[in-house]
Amino acid sequence: MAKQNAATTPATTPTPAATAAPANETPEQKIARLEAEIAAKDTIIVGQAEQLQAAEAGAAEGRPVVTHDSKHYRVLAKQFDYKGVTIKGTELKEQADVIKYLVESESGVLQLITKEEASAEAQA
Repeated sequence: MAKQNAATTPATTPTPAATAAPANETPEQKIARLEAEIAAKDTIIVGQAEQLQAAEAGAAEGRPVVTHDSKHYRVLAKQFDYKGVTIKGTELKEQADVIKYLVESESGVLQLITKEEASAEAQA
């Protein structure tokens, strides 16, 4: 059996915020605290699901995929100019303001990926 070290083994210790509960916590307070923790975790899960969808859609065609307002867009250009600056399609993910501009101006640089296309590409 291969030996695991701390660098490759994920941390399994719960965070203090997830386990810290006052000793005199009422049942109502405990319910509210736990519901807040669940909501926070649900938000993380939704974000990760969107990232996974974008990655799957991009991998199917080999083009980068960006997300704006929970919609996925395939980057069609290898590079383009924006306000006098050349931006590579692979660098666009980190530039939310440029993505927003491209979506709002209905630029040909981005192509909306429909749910049907994403499902078909994921199965291919």
